[in-house]
Formats: sequence, structure tokens, C-alpha cells
Amino acid sequence: MKIVFVSSCILLKKNKILITKRPTGKPFPHYWEFPGGKLERGESFYDAIIRELEEELGIKVKSKDLSIIDNVSHSYELNSIVIMAVFYMRKWTGIVKAKENQQIQWLAAADLCKVKFLEGSKTIIDKINANLYGLNHE
Repeated sequence: MKIVFVSSCILLKKNKILITKRPTGKPFPHYWEFPGGKLERGESFYDAIIRELEEELGIKVKSKDLSIIDNVSHSYELNSIVIMAVFYMRKWTGIVKAKENQQIQWLAAADLCKVKFLEGSKTIIDKINANLYGLNHE
């Protein structure tokens, strides 16, 4: 079984959380997820999320503005286990825009359960809605 290490981030702005839709051509197309991606060789979870946010969304992030709030693991049918570090952030430089041909959307926490997420992300959504992360809403 393959182990995949991933960083993802909950970006919060004006009481809304950013989600991105996986494009056609990638595994699990048309599912929504929190921004992020796989770690590259030699990368830390922090390095990966900083790189991914710039590549996917065009924003600059400093590690001091990131808080790691959870680690989630999930087994998928593609014979792999995903281990995901979940970060929280509400401060960045630049304007959030889709740079990798993906859809993006800002949603209220209560509306996250209305869109199609991968199983590993559903745990995060449940914790957001139960306020287990103690996210500081504006």
C-alpha cells in the first residue's frame, strides 16, 4: 500500500472558508477539497503548503501565519493511504485566484456539508462545524 503525505489549509476570510474543486484528469475529479497538495521529496508539511498555495492560488504565505491544527489519515480505494497535515490561516499576501484551472469557492462553514468532498475531508468538516478547532471567525 502506498502512503501519500499531503498538506491542506483552511483559509478563512470574512467568515467564509475557501474550497477548491478537483479538475477532470486528476484522481477523484469533481470532488471539492481544501487547498493544498502532496509533499515533494525532502519537503516539510509547512514547505509543501506554502508552495502549493502559491502555485494553486497565487498567494504568498509566511510559515509564522500558519497554524497546524490537525493530522488526518484516510485509506482510499486506489490502494493508498493519505496522511494529511491540516493548517489554518487567515493572513496572506496577494489576491486568491484559481491558477491551475480549478474552480474555487468561498463557503460558510455550515454550507461545507452541502458539497461533495472526499472522505478524508469530511472529518475536517465535522470538526469545523463542531468548533473543535476553535477557529477565530471574523
